[in-house]
Amino acid sequence: MPRTVHHRMKRLLPAALLAVFGLSACTDSSQPGGAVGPDLEARMEIRDAVRNNGTPGFYFVSPIAPTLASFPGIFDAARSPVVEVCVFTAGACAGAPVATYALGSGVTVDNTAQLYRADWPTVGLPVNTTYRIRVLDGINVMGHADAKRVGPGETATQLTAVGIVPLGNSSRLAIRFRIERNDPPTVTITSPANGAVIPSGSSITLTGTASDPQEGNLSSQIVYRSSQVIEPLGTGASLPVILPSGRNTISASVTDARGATTTTSIQVVVSIVSVPLTLNVPFGGTASLPITLSEPAPAGGLVFTVSSSDPTRVGVTPASTTVTIPAGAQSANVVLSGVAPGAATVTVSNADFGTATSQVATTAALDIVETSVNFPQGRIVTFTVRIRSAGVDVAAPIGGFSVT
Repeated sequence: MPRTVHHRMKRLLPAALLAVFGLSACTDSSQPGGAVGPDLEARMEIRDAVRNNGTPGFYFVSPIAPTLASFPGIFDAARSPVVEVCVFTAGACAGAPVATYALGSGVTVDNTAQLYRADWPTVGLPVNTTYRIRVLDGINVMGHADAKRVGPGETATQLTAVGIVPLGNSSRLAIRFRIERNDPPTVTITSPANGAVIPSGSSITLTGTASDPQEGNLSSQIVYRSSQVIEPLGTGASLPVILPSGRNTISASVTDARGATTTTSIQVVVSIVSVPLTLNVPFGGTASLPITLSEPAPAGGLVFTVSSSDPTRVGVTPASTTVTIPAGAQSANVVLSGVAPGAATVTVSNADFGTATSQVATTAALDIVETSVNFPQGRIVTFTVRIRSAGVDVAAPIGGFSVT
């Protein structure tokens, strides 16, 4: 089955911003004027929606990072972000956070500027110590920025060049960031219909539509799965498939660029059962209706329910109202009775493995006993009509019937 790989959308910075933040530049302490060693370059950074493949919808703004001229989404003022500051060394936070701010206790919402605010006092911080500023949404880190005081022999430009926010001589660092609302996408399976029953081995086409309030049409990114198959069936607005036998829960999922996923599902039964399209049952007699599976019954066997649309004409014998096909077997017989002349639909069904129908007729023949009759003028003559079924005489059904 085809596999699906999702590619996260990335925003590219203009060359001017790359130059300012040094995302492609290196400064080595071995070079004249350098102050930050190459071992720091790989781990010092600013990470958000437009820098270093950060979380979509999260943006640092000035003074940590340049504020974008415009933002693609809608500001979300209903979040509860937490800002943590820790000593960052050897590629990880060391010890407990040196500062923590939550909504209502250090973090405020600025609805006018459409951003969140927190202020971190930096008076007395030692030089040569790097701090990581993390913004969390629950347990998820939305973004982070690395900062340190400008020490002897260093400049703010040199720190910025390797992705470090220079603290300088200010008494605080204004931590400003924006979180945008992410309304989840919608997805619908348009074909087949929920509850559809299809013959085993037949190809069907799964079709669906998906859209996202922020990103528009995502139909090409729909991922289809079946409850009977481990791997995804495939991806796209339209996908031809041959489903395994039995009941399949078909799900369609779509994930937007910010990680919001929506899933919908339908039921499709792939039928493995068949019966003859037509059958005659002698009036007053019985006949066998064979049930056939296109593949062996699974472990535990399969139980089928048998019913007649008109049991006053075509009856199902009490022993045949349910029929079990043992595990590994592929056939069984149902005994039908001819109750009265006429037709009925006999249905054989299993909720998970399909339904089949047969048009069954109870048949009989009318016969005049006398081989010849004379009708003298003015006299009434009687002759005898009998009912025969399977070559023998049979009684009329309860209530009788008229013969013209």
